[in-house]
Amino acid sequence: MRYQIEFVIRDAKQHTGLTLCQARSQEKLDFHLNMSVAAVNILSPFGQKSECSLRTYRREAYNRLLIGRLFAKLGLSAEYDRRDPRVQSVVHTGRMAV
Repeated sequence: MRYQIEFVIRDAKQHTGLTLCQARSQEKLDFHLNMSVAAVNILSPFGQKSECSLRTYRREAYNRLLIGRLFAKLGLSAEYDRRDPRVQSVVHTGRMAV
């Protein structure tokens, strides 16, 4: 159980800004802590290993944003098949192995 708690705290620090709060009142600090940990719990893959962290989701979201920007800069239509294996290979670039 402690091992799982450590993964949640690590992900909250790295990916949801747990350490970036500048509030001073106890209520605001508690709210920030609860929202960071809740975001980790909601976004974590249900029923999968903890090694597949939020880093994977952040990387895939960044790759989708990059694809959209490249299409816009090249003047191409941003309409593409998200299920196409070629697109998926680009989206999954940099993904952590499970």
